Amino acid sequence: MPTALLGLLLLVQAPPPGPTDKQARPSEQADPADQAEPAENDPAAESAALEQDGPRYGIGAHFDWSFSNSESGPLNASYYGDNLLKLLRVSLLFNFQASERVGLYVNLTSENGDSPHLYGAFVRLAPFSDQRFWIQAGKIPQAFGAFPERWYPFANPLVGNPLMYSYLTSLQPYSVPANVDDLLSQRGNGFYSQFRGDPPHAGMPMIQIFRWAAGGIGYGSAGPFQYLGGVTAGSASNPLQVDDDGGSQVLGRARFLPSPAFNAGFSVAYGPYLSDISDEALDGRSADAFHQTAIGADFHYARGHLLLYGETGWSRWESPNIVEPLDTTSAFIETRYRLLPGVYAAGRLDRLSFGDVTARDGRRESWDYSVSRLELASGFSWERHVLLKVAGQFNWYDDATDLNENIIVFQIVVHF
Repeated sequence: MPTALLGLLLLVQAPPPGPTDKQARPSEQADPADQAEPAENDPAAESAALEQDGPRYGIGAHFDWSFSNSESGPLNASYYGDNLLKLLRVSLLFNFQASERVGLYVNLTSENGDSPHLYGAFVRLAPFSDQRFWIQAGKIPQAFGAFPERWYPFANPLVGNPLMYSYLTSLQPYSVPANVDDLLSQRGNGFYSQFRGDPPHAGMPMIQIFRWAAGGIGYGSAGPFQYLGGVTAGSASNPLQVDDDGGSQVLGRARFLPSPAFNAGFSVAYGPYLSDISDEALDGRSADAFHQTAIGADFHYARGHLLLYGETGWSRWESPNIVEPLDTTSAFIETRYRLLPGVYAAGRLDRLSFGDVTARDGRRESWDYSVSRLELASGFSWERHVLLKVAGQFNWYDDATDLNENIIVFQIVVHF
């Protein structure tokens, strides 16, 4: 295990999981400690440099360690069952540019000392000589929404992630609730929900960014507009490495960039979210008959030392034994302000709400506990490869005050 971790201390910093090439990316990809000015170590700029003359490759390293008083639960959980606020992550990524129009990216990651796993691997190519349109295929990053373009710790000015990307609902892909009462019995148990006596399993967030999906997307730009469309296995909440549910997700995204200081985007996704469930458990129906529909909108604004982000999302899941749709709505507003060179302050106000369903006795209740969050943070970078953060995260539930959690978290990020 130590040998594996030492090996992972060499990471290739590939372009962040965004929908476009360097010319199409907004300014938020810059160093979070100094985003209002060009960043010397912008991963997108490094990628572009690799695309200039003939075959090139890059090797670098990324390390982040978060420690806090947080308890294990659905508020800050990764796909692999780790608490994001108590996480040691080391990554290796290899970036090979065969030419200015063809590239290969491979990401290996170890979390909390576990054996490295293949986080992602994809080919990126431009079929036309003007390079205004690109194809990305393989095990690819989440393409829904704006936050997946800047989730990695050096670009996220806070430590936690927005609720729509990190809170585990009680819905899971491997078991379905027998009825509404069964669903309501698991509210707040997204870390390990259990339906119909099946084995417990972690639930799904609205949008999953910690597991990449098998598939392909095409993206490009036309004037101030960017566009993206593709097909991947699974759904936005349950990306899959193989299509084991008999269906695939269709997704699309558009963004308007009238100036470097402002952009606005819109995302849609539709696909089956259940996996490895027998037809008997679904009353003879197939898993690909039950879908997740997701719609999102976002914006980014920059002025001087101030950065402002906003994003909202809506999701609906279809459940085999529940007639009513299972709706979820989320929104957050985030800001970062550079106080001094290398020093910033940041904050995010966040809300995740669940739609009401009707229990057997006629009462109307939200199908999971709605939750609000405020996170405040400060970051300090005295050297362009190192970033230190301290944050306070305050979570409160509407109907389950015993689950409220106030957290103090520290994070150190190092990348080369």
